[in-house]
Amino acid sequence: PRSTLFPYTTLFRSITLRNSKEAKALAHRMAPAAVGEVLQKMAGDENSSVRLLDLEIAAEVHSEGASRAILSRLQDPNPTVVSVANSLIRVCDQKGIVPDLFSAMEKDLDPAVKGAIARQIGLLGEASDVPQLRTWYRKAGDSPLRMDITAAMARLKDAPSVAEILERLSEGSVDARVNALDLMEYLGDSQLAMHFEPVLRDPRTAATIFFPHTPRKVIEVRDVAVGCMGALGLHLSFPTRPTRRFSDTEIEEALHVVKSLQAAQ
Repeated sequence: PRSTLFPYTTLFRSITLRNSKEAKALAHRMAPAAVGEVLQKMAGDENSSVRLLDLEIAAEVHSEGASRAILSRLQDPNPTVVSVANSLIRVCDQKGIVPDLFSAMEKDLDPAVKGAIARQIGLLGEASDVPQLRTWYRKAGDSPLRMDITAAMARLKDAPSVAEILERLSEGSVDARVNALDLMEYLGDSQLAMHFEPVLRDPRTAATIFFPHTPRKVIEVRDVAVGCMGALGLHLSFPTRPTRRFSDTEIEEALHVVKSLQAAQ
């Protein structure tokens, strides 16, 4: 019917003519699935400006089709298109695109991009996806991608992967501990904070931040740990964001919460 085809064809035309204002306004009025269908068809247009507008709309109107349009541009002759597509992996958030994410892992992509894809699989997938992730884990060798895949499997409740990340919390290296805390926020499981005692007792410098006209700001490992606890939704009587130097009293309160979690097991 014309009432159905009219916005569909108008969106095609608006994107082709690079009329950003009209195209975005129309996309927001249409059903996301219909917009996604158009975006998929336009994603491979020969004009890079059209491909960029296509990605801009995909960033605003989410659907499986929009996500597939994004994933199709991870390899593109135009480096700007590739850069934008890479930045939009995070909005590919529909469970139905997990097979497409695995297909994207097969492409010749930067390891950091594959890591971002793996993390999306961890957010969207099921425990049944762990074996396929483990195949990629073996292929990754000793690279940062391997840890991203470990995080994805841990997010899907794979016990050996969770154990591997927890082991990093007790390692001697500052970098290993801070990296593990970053992964804890991604895992999103507040119960895992019962393992935070070693990092809450670690006063070593995790980062030094320099501001114009002000003294430098030193963040310790234990400060990062407290910030992570706040991000995991654990109740503390003080604000934890932005990450800052926490007082001894605040650190003791965080340790008390950790001990309570331990006692509850």
